[in-house]
This record gives sequence, structure tokens and C-alpha cells, in this order.
Amino acid sequence: MAERRRFCTLRLYPTPEQESLFVRTLGCCRKVWNLSLDRHNRLQGEKDPYFDANDAMRQMTVWKRDPEYHYLSEAVAQALQQSVRDLAQAFTNRRKRPDHFGMPRFRKKRFAEGFRLPQGWRLDPSSRHIYVPKAGWVRYRGEVHIAGEYKSLTVKRDATGHWSAFIQVKIEAEDPAPDPHDPVGLDRGVAFLAALSDGTTYPGIRALRDLEARIAKEQRRLSRKVGSKKGERKSSNWQKQKLRVSRLQAKAAAVRRDTLHKVSADIAKNHGYVAVEDLNVAAMTVKGHGKGRSAKAGLNRAMLDQGWSAFAAMLSYKLADRGGTLVEVPAAYTSQECSVCGHVDAANRKDQSHFLCTRCGHEENADVNAAKNILRRAGQARIACGVSGELISPAAGTAKQPQAAA
Repeated sequence: MAERRRFCTLRLYPTPEQESLFVRTLGCCRKVWNLSLDRHNRLQGEKDPYFDANDAMRQMTVWKRDPEYHYLSEAVAQALQQSVRDLAQAFTNRRKRPDHFGMPRFRKKRFAEGFRLPQGWRLDPSSRHIYVPKAGWVRYRGEVHIAGEYKSLTVKRDATGHWSAFIQVKIEAEDPAPDPHDPVGLDRGVAFLAALSDGTTYPGIRALRDLEARIAKEQRRLSRKVGSKKGERKSSNWQKQKLRVSRLQAKAAAVRRDTLHKVSADIAKNHGYVAVEDLNVAAMTVKGHGKGRSAKAGLNRAMLDQGWSAFAAMLSYKLADRGGTLVEVPAAYTSQECSVCGHVDAANRKDQSHFLCTRCGHEENADVNAAKNILRRAGQARIACGVSGELISPAAGTAKQPQAAA
């Protein structure tokens, strides 16, 4: 039996009293985080990555009895405890991967925040209400379409002011039979969100680009409102204008998310073995400097608009649920290498979409050619692993494969 965790999202419609409690709970969780972090820094030092969560839990009880922090008792105790556990996890991440995670920082008040409840909540699908401790029954819209054991509830408020409930569901099911049918290489790009080695292409997401002019116009209006300058009090007009910008950005994000789900589901249904490049998106989208910084900024926006990392994550779990595998291979020179003769030359890539080999004359769409190289590298990696005795699980989800020696 394999255990998996999935999330279902419900739109919440709290009453004004319930919304007020949710907002106060967010503030209390933020306060407990900051108090615990400040106490750790004073006692152990700002650079000490070891955090005692049990000691912080005991101290939280002391703070709740302190008249200065009496308001902490208004929030659900579990939400405060989960805030401390999140801080402990942040220190653990820093200790295990100091090259990737920084030291935890103090939290500021933000419009988009959330709190988590591991137990004490209930769901009533018949009346479409969910019980949240201290808040009572909250009306929701949506369906919990996954059958399994409910594990935790996360209540979040997005930048537009809407409340949502994220229900974590534990699923125990038999491992799906390995299904490596129709292996394919996949190249992620801008003009094409995905180009497959069999010639199939999916157009790039233009969600943010189509709304870019409207967002820029509203942001210019926002910059002229009282409150846009650092240290300036946020006026009511600034708050209303900020909400307009957030709604446009949320619309672009919804279009992006919907497209990624549809494309990843289509690929997972038709292919059991998918090879992709191991991309470091954060390094690829660093801020440009010098003469070409404007062009680099535009390219960064185009790449981030495609949601490459989220796309790979969606594809990974959807393949794993069907017994398929997502394999990551080294990305070096896949766009400059000829898929027919293997000749590597920067001159092979004539432009963004046109590939013409300078040695054998092979001509093809550049993204499809790169996808064929990715699939070939994945095949070489499988052979290399077989020689060394390593095994590749066909239903393991994502696996990084080394590049075979030439």
C-alpha cells in the first residue's frame, strides 16, 4: 500500500464575526512566530540553527497568561502551536540545506496569510458547512472530490480578500502497475509551454502578458496614491487601488494554474515515461545588469509566466498516480545539439524556433529537436544505471538521472 497526500480547495464565505476571528487568529500566529524567534535570537544567537520547539511551546503558555499578550487566548491554540512548528521546520531546513535556505526572519503583516488546524474541525457536505473551532460552522462552496482520511485544515486569505479552506487528504492505495508506455522527451519554453519529442506542442501561457498593460496601468495609478512612499500611511484610496491590482494578478494566476493542470493531465494520460531538463529556474531568472537588463527583464517575465517548476510538480504526481515516471536529465546544450548526428554548435540554433544543423543539414523546430535530445539523454542514463546496478522505480514520480559518459 502506498500513502499519498492530496489537497482539496473550498471557497469559504465567513460571516463578518467569523472573518474578524480569522483575522485575529492570523495576527496571533504572526505574533507567536515573532516572539519565539526573538527569544531564540536573544538566548542562542541569530545564527544558531538549532531551535527547541518543545521549549517554545511551554513559553507560549506563559505568554498567554501575561496581561500584555492576553489576546493570544482568542485564537485557536492549535493554530498557534502549528505556527511554532512551522518556525521549527524553518530552522531545520536551514540546518540541513544552508545553501538553499536562509535563517528565519520576522513576519510582517500581509494581506495574504493563513493558519493550519490538524484536528478539531469537521466537514458537513450535506449542508456545505465546515466547522472551525471558535468560529463555528462556516459556509463553503466546492467539493471534496478525493476519498480518504482528512488530516488537516488550512484556512487562507488571498490578496483579493477571499477566504479558502485547503483540506489535506491521506490516500492509501495499491501502487499502480508500472506503465512506461510511449516514452517522450519534453522541452519547456516560452513560445511553447511544452514541446514533445513526437512533435506535439502546447502553446505558451500568455496569461500575464495579455493582462500586462492593464496591470501596468493600475500600478501606475497605485504609485500616485498616498501611501506608496516608504513609511507613508496607507490611505483608503491606496488600499482600494491595491485591491484592483491584486485582482488582476489573481486572474492571471488562475489562468496559468488552469492551463498547467490541463496540459500536465493530457501528457500524463498519453505517456508513461517523460523526460525533462533539470532546470534551475531561480538562477535562470536572476536580474540582469548593464546594457541588456531591459531585455533580460522581459525574458524573465516570460519564463516566470509559464510556471515551469509548478508544471514539473504537477506532471510528476499525475504520472506517479498512473504508474508513470518523470525523469530529469542535465540541460546543458540540449538546444544546440543536433538530434540526428549529435553535432553541438551554437550556430545550429538560427533563432528562437528554427534549428538547422551546420554539419548534416537537419532542419526542425528548435524546441522539438531539444525534446528529442532530452529523451535520448534519458535513455543513455537508464543504460548507465543498469550497468552500475542502480534501479529506477517506474512509479517513483520524479527521478534525477545522471548523464552517461560519451
